[in-house]
Amino acid sequence: MLVSRRKLLRLAAPAIILAARPRLARAMQLVIADPLAFPSRRAPGFNYAHPAAAGCLVAAIPNGANFVNLLNGTAGTVSSTPVAGINGKIGPSVNCSGFSSAYITFPTAPIDPSAITYGVFVFPEASNGQGGGNAIALMMDSGTYQNGVGLSGSNAWFIFNGPTLSSLGTAVANVPYFIAVSFNSSVTNAALIRLDTGQIYSETTTGWTQTPGPTLVPTICARSSGIGHEFNGPVGPAVVSYNNFLSQDVLVQWVQRPWDFWYPPSDVEAELVGTIASSTAGEGSLMQMGIGQ
Repeated sequence: MLVSRRKLLRLAAPAIILAARPRLARAMQLVIADPLAFPSRRAPGFNYAHPAAAGCLVAAIPNGANFVNLLNGTAGTVSSTPVAGINGKIGPSVNCSGFSSAYITFPTAPIDPSAITYGVFVFPEASNGQGGGNAIALMMDSGTYQNGVGLSGSNAWFIFNGPTLSSLGTAVANVPYFIAVSFNSSVTNAALIRLDTGQIYSETTTGWTQTPGPTLVPTICARSSGIGHEFNGPVGPAVVSYNNFLSQDVLVQWVQRPWDFWYPPSDVEAELVGTIASSTAGEGSLMQMGIGQ
C-alpha cells in the first residue's frame, strides 16, 4: 500500500517531537542557567520566598535617576542630581559619582534592629569616592549613627562603622560585583561575587556593636555628614532587611543567583533549575560546568 509523504510526516511527527525534546531541554538549560546575567526577560517583583524577604524595608530597583521600592511602589527621595544609566553588566543603574551630596533615601523606619542584612549590585569605577574617601553604596542612617556597606579609600570592602571585610579582596575598577552582608552584635557574615567571572569570596568576622538610634533611614549611594562620599560608579538593585540574620551558607547561595530577589524566576524556570541542580549534584556548579557561558 502506498502512503503519501504528507501522511508519513504526520505519522512520524510525535516521534520527531520526542526525539527533539532532549535538545530542547538542553537549549532551555543554556538560556536559564546563567544566573549572573541581568535577567532582561523577567519582570521585576518582590520574591517573598527569598531568605532576604523577612523583615525587608526596601527592595529597590533603579527607575530612571531614582529607585523604586518593590514592596510598595514608593519612589525614593533624590538629593542633588544622580544620573540614570544602563550598565552592560548590572543593567539599569544610578550613578551618584561626581555630584555633591547625591544620594537617594526612603522613608524613615521606626526600628531598633538587632540584625541587618544588605545586598547590592555595584560597578566601581577608577577611583573610590570623591577625593578617595570612604564610599558607601547602601546604608542605614539615623543622623548620629550610620551603618552601611561600601568601599574604603583603599578600595577594600567594609561595613561602615564596622569591620573591614579583608577576605573579600580589593575591588577592581570597572568590574561588576554583587555583595551580600548580614550582621548582628556577635557575627558579620559576607559574600561577594564577581559577575564577570563567577568568582566568589566570603568571610565571617566580628559583629556590629554600635547602638543605633530609634529611627533609621535607608539610603542608597549614601552621603551624609562625616560618612565619606558618594559611591563612585553605577549602583543597581539593593535590599535592606532588619532582624533577619542570614548564615554564611545562605549568603553564598544567594550570590550565586543574585537577581532572584528582585526578579523572581517563573515556576517553570525554578523547577527546571532545581532539577538540573539535583541531577548535577557532586559534579560542580552550573557555572563550573560551563552551562550558560
